[in-house]
Amino acid sequence: MPPASYKRPSTTLNDSRTKKRAKGPNDDGGDASQEGSSSRPVESCDANTNLPALGGPSSPFLGISDDNQQQLTAQLIASATQAKTSKFEVAAASVSRASTPLKAYDVCFGMVMAKATCTQSNPLPQECRPVTLGFEGRLLRVQEETSNRRIAVMISNAFFQLVNECAVTLTANVCGKKPPVVYTSKEKVQTLSELDGVKFCSLRVIVYGFLQQKDEIAAILAKDELFLQHPGKTEFDRSVKYFNPHYLLPPGQDMPEVEKLTTYACCSRWSSKSRELQPSMPEHEQSQVLQIFNTAYQPKGALKMIEPSPRLVTKLKRHQEEALVMMIEKEAGIYENAQFPTIWVPHKSPRGDIRYQNIVTEVFKMSRPPPISGGILADEMGLGKTLSVLSLICHFLDVKEKCLDTSRDQPKTTLIVTPKSTIYSWEKQIKTHIHADKVRWLTYHGLKRHEVLGNIDAQDIVLTTYETLRSDRAKESPLFEHDWARVVLDEAHKIRNSSSQIFGVVSRIQTQSRWCLTGTPIQNSLDDFGALLAFVKVPPLETKEHFEQYITHPIKKSRTKGFAVLRKVVAATCLRRTKAAYGHMLSLPPKTERVEVIEMDRNDRRLYEFFKRFSYLTAGLDKTSKKKPATNILVLISMLRLICNHGEALLPEAALKAWNERDSSNLTWEVLEANIKRCISCKFEVEELETSDSLTEELGCGHIICGSCTLKSQSSASLIPCPKCKSAANTTTLVTRTNPSLSQAITQNAPKIYHPSAKVQALIRNINSRDKRAQSRMEQPKSVVFSYWTKMLDLIGSALKNKGFQYQRIDGQSSMSQRKKALETFGSDSECNIMLASIGAAGEGIDLTAASTVHIIEPHWNPMAEAQAVDRVHRIGQQKDVDVIRYIVNHSIEEYVQWMQRDKQRLITQSLSVSEEKLEDVNEARWKPQQVTVIWSQIRQIRRIKRIKNMSSNNAFSSSASSRVTPRPGELPHAKRDALRAFEVLKNGGVIIAPTDVGYGMMASNVEAIEKIFTAKKRKAGHSMGVIGTCDLLTRLTDLPTEKFNVVRTFTEELGLTIAVVAKMKESAAKLIPSIDRVAKNGTLGIAIGEGPFSRELARLNDENGLIMIGSSANLTGQGQKFRVEDIEPEILQEVDLVIDYGRQKWHLYGRAGTILDLDIERVLRIGANYESIREKLVDWFGWVAPEDPEYDMTGKKTAGFSTKLSPDA
Repeated sequence: MPPASYKRPSTTLNDSRTKKRAKGPNDDGGDASQEGSSSRPVESCDANTNLPALGGPSSPFLGISDDNQQQLTAQLIASATQAKTSKFEVAAASVSRASTPLKAYDVCFGMVMAKATCTQSNPLPQECRPVTLGFEGRLLRVQEETSNRRIAVMISNAFFQLVNECAVTLTANVCGKKPPVVYTSKEKVQTLSELDGVKFCSLRVIVYGFLQQKDEIAAILAKDELFLQHPGKTEFDRSVKYFNPHYLLPPGQDMPEVEKLTTYACCSRWSSKSRELQPSMPEHEQSQVLQIFNTAYQPKGALKMIEPSPRLVTKLKRHQEEALVMMIEKEAGIYENAQFPTIWVPHKSPRGDIRYQNIVTEVFKMSRPPPISGGILADEMGLGKTLSVLSLICHFLDVKEKCLDTSRDQPKTTLIVTPKSTIYSWEKQIKTHIHADKVRWLTYHGLKRHEVLGNIDAQDIVLTTYETLRSDRAKESPLFEHDWARVVLDEAHKIRNSSSQIFGVVSRIQTQSRWCLTGTPIQNSLDDFGALLAFVKVPPLETKEHFEQYITHPIKKSRTKGFAVLRKVVAATCLRRTKAAYGHMLSLPPKTERVEVIEMDRNDRRLYEFFKRFSYLTAGLDKTSKKKPATNILVLISMLRLICNHGEALLPEAALKAWNERDSSNLTWEVLEANIKRCISCKFEVEELETSDSLTEELGCGHIICGSCTLKSQSSASLIPCPKCKSAANTTTLVTRTNPSLSQAITQNAPKIYHPSAKVQALIRNINSRDKRAQSRMEQPKSVVFSYWTKMLDLIGSALKNKGFQYQRIDGQSSMSQRKKALETFGSDSECNIMLASIGAAGEGIDLTAASTVHIIEPHWNPMAEAQAVDRVHRIGQQKDVDVIRYIVNHSIEEYVQWMQRDKQRLITQSLSVSEEKLEDVNEARWKPQQVTVIWSQIRQIRRIKRIKNMSSNNAFSSSASSRVTPRPGELPHAKRDALRAFEVLKNGGVIIAPTDVGYGMMASNVEAIEKIFTAKKRKAGHSMGVIGTCDLLTRLTDLPTEKFNVVRTFTEELGLTIAVVAKMKESAAKLIPSIDRVAKNGTLGIAIGEGPFSRELARLNDENGLIMIGSSANLTGQGQKFRVEDIEPEILQEVDLVIDYGRQKWHLYGRAGTILDLDIERVLRIGANYESIREKLVDWFGWVAPEDPEYDMTGKKTAGFSTKLSPDA
């Protein structure tokens, strides 16, 4: 049952509203009267606007069948979202026509936190209290629930649009609790209540509606920078489903129950007694970069598929066939009529020759560029990238056999480079998916790899590892001397650091084609993607400097422009499909995730608090440390994480001594860092290394050196000099560390009788619980236990052994044969039900579908690494439901790590796209994002209020609410700046008047604003308006063939002439264009390409941000094109939010609007400005039959009285 705070006000429709309602097009007076007298409580309405005043949820469905409920829901949504629905109909739409009470929503979407401006006289409640909301245009009134006394106001386009366009129910609570202290740019301490002399209060708005409108509601709120957060457990109606469309769900997962989510509580009344993490950053932030990758692939109709090779045993799925087509296209270097976007775009010049334009530099090449011959296959984990690549290789071999004469001297062998952990999986996949003896292959890896040197030329596929490449880099290895047909990097994010050794090694390989396979093209920053492009050799992004020049720096400078280029590059080089989009093809079983909150035992908690206090006193203040404070903090965090895992058992001896003596005076950061073992040469953390060519070694001086660095040193001398100490240690004095584990952690630090930590006890309890539920021993579920630290795996292994469990193990120190045996045993032995695995070693490429439960012992800094590990279990071939359990210690550093996981994707975007309104340091944003967001949202609100006041006192437009932009005397128009301002108005639902090359146009981008234009112009029924955009938009909305598209591109982009076109509309366009009934006519669209610097820039901004602009000339219908703002009728001006006034424009002397062409029938529909030049090229270049201009003297002189004429043939 809803809490008491959701009691709906009993206000009913008053007489005036009843009368209006009775005049609705689909109702009569009897219906309205019946509704007005209904005993059911209704949403209270504001007397001024007849909008719902946002009461609470109504009573639940009682006695209504599912069919009737769905029918009533559909009627309600249709009524609220109908384009011509008047405002008062929205309120009446929530009144049920059934005698049985009907609930006006089926889902809670979450809570919007906002700040409202307080009225001066009325005091605020000190705790959250329910309020009602009302609207006066876009002004939202906050009123007391009982007395209707006004408490506060706020301006909100989003809420106004929600109640006008969607079937929503809103409830609200207000709190006057003193806001937190924040810092202004002047470093002066202020509270929000004192900011700029304006008082604020906190407003918590709960949004209810219908699930099928989730995307529309999410878009409306996000457009106004409002994001849904999780409400308190008792703060919303629990009788309906909770679904937050702004919450970033892992692909293919359902919305978790609110009990499992982090909630943000304001006052104690919404607080829960359960243990909840309280992050300082909301969870709604999403990675824009990842969104670009997920949405870049937009298939253009049906692809022409290629018959897979008969060498394959396995039938390809649809998405794998698409990948095959893409890879064949890229390797063939197809530019003309390509089915997938390309880096080089062919353009046909007026003379008929082909030029190729680079989508990054926009530079043209007169000759055909060489093929890129490669790319990135970035499908999400579990979508079968391996089979897609094998299908490409088999197709290549088929073609080569058919063309032996021409391809005899060309290389035929494919080199596949994998992590050591996945090479066995590739061997298995080749045997499974390809007929025996149809492809020759070998594995080049291990101590005996040099014995197969003579056989490489005869092979079709050679498998090797990154570790082998790194070991062979200084030798005369066949890997670097051989010419390969292609090289395929599996888990290509291994080379994401372009300055790393492994990147340099793989870049040396001589090959015709280069492919990267990765489910995570970005792990830490956008530079990860740049490294992959550099390996593939995508022009001009072959170097990090060029990537920064063309991608990173433009994003920092201008978010929209930079992301637009990135989107094009991703589409042209990368193919990524997600489980969310293709999951229905995979038939994956459900996956559930939960957090097991762990309470430390008393001794471990004391230990934790001891080192936490030590950190507070000394972090960054230790003068003896040469490390930076940030390094010190990372060392401390690692120490605290180890304590969370297993208390004393994982600490170094010096730390234990300080703890036992309760004396931290002798502790230094260097002593603490000793627990983090790094290779003294390459600086890699030993836990992360996966070297199997040799073992990790400890030099005589005590420093650690990894296997690869040992090999490199031994190749030149028998003595290994320590890179830091410069002292040599004879190889015979080396201490071999086969598996840094219990040798120190247990034998030195732990008592003789092993006592598992609270976290290990919880793990064993969960394993036992699942085993007991199994009906037979053969059905006992198998589990995978992931940990970051191999020492922790040692301790877990000891606990499992003590309890009688059999297990296998894979980590970075496991040899390939050990991995192979462990996987085979785990998959086939019914007595072995547990696999221990390190995140780094088993998070990639291994098939663990034999398991159905995943235990993640501690949170990893990189959430994508965790996701990869989980997807080793939840992937193609899994037959059982999958459970994922994460272990988090309550009130510990692990909660911070978990917050960092949620925040990481947002930081990837934030670190590269700096707001033009305020440059925020990313590190500062990590620690106080909430305050920054609140401050700037309020400053924007204050600016809006001041702008409205300024607009109302503007003498030039005293009769309108328009804001006017006019260049100052002596200044040129600033088209880019003004276009950005106009874009913001359009994005927020406004109407603008702006210049084109021929005159002034009136433009909008949402349903309400388009209706405003239609009404202001006094357009008659049946008249339509046009889309204003770019040539790219033209291709997305219409089915124009290439030759006709070139007509438009030639006139607009190359010649700068003013034309609009009519063309047949794609079926998909109806979903993209707002108010399609005001734009489309008989299945056709009118589209004008942006004319002039301002219009082109504005069209570009709209195109890059997914906004479609609709417009018409800025005049009353039938009154002619206006060429000066002063000539525009007052009825038009008063409906406009912004006017860009650049005076008379380029072609104003013609006194005409633009020329309109019907591309389908190749006719001129309207003769407009500069028509004589347009006609000449239509006839001479494109072979059209076009009428002459009756008002133009063909000697080149303009006759008097030019006017816009319809063509005689139109």
